[in-house]
Amino acid sequence: MADSDAELMAQIAEGDRRAFGLLVDRYKHPIVGYLTRITGDPDQAGDLAQETFVHLFQAAQRYQERGQLSAWLYRVASNLAISQARRANRRRFLRRWLLPFSATPGIQPAAEPGPDTALQRSQLQRRVADAISNLPPRYRVPLVLHELEELGYAEVAAATGLAEGTVKSRVHRGRHLLKKKLADLAGEAGAWMTNSSAKS
Repeated sequence: MADSDAELMAQIAEGDRRAFGLLVDRYKHPIVGYLTRITGDPDQAGDLAQETFVHLFQAAQRYQERGQLSAWLYRVASNLAISQARRANRRRFLRRWLLPFSATPGIQPAAEPGPDTALQRSQLQRRVADAISNLPPRYRVPLVLHELEELGYAEVAAATGLAEGTVKSRVHRGRHLLKKKLADLAGEAGAWMTNSSAKS
């Protein structure tokens, strides 16, 4: 049976690098995936993920098990991404938030869309990316964690250090701001915003 997070963290606190490697392997894919959506840059996401796990290693001796290590990792990753986005004037923040509007990465559609359809989709993606990049980080991060990472409100609260009621409010406000920014877009954008609002 695999060691629990708490057991591995206790071993890391004693200097066990094998335990650290096991925890990294356990969480690297979801953390890198989340950071890729947040930053829009897989290379940057990899760097931030490494920094996140450095924080984990350094915090091992102070760590108190509450059954929320994954939420703690998302919180550290979120804070690192926000700090870096601020340093870069937020220009490229969340450029890959557009999964609902595009094919799954790495999977080709059965038939290639015509040039007009591809152009329209590309334009839609750029518009939505611009709208999201202009959302304040306090709305961006909870929205991505809830909508794309599919975390519940309590989990988002643990990951961001916010009260659960604040998370609900910010997710709702983020949806509302996006809907206003994309009010002139028809079809997919409007349908997706309607479906998203029905989740909670």
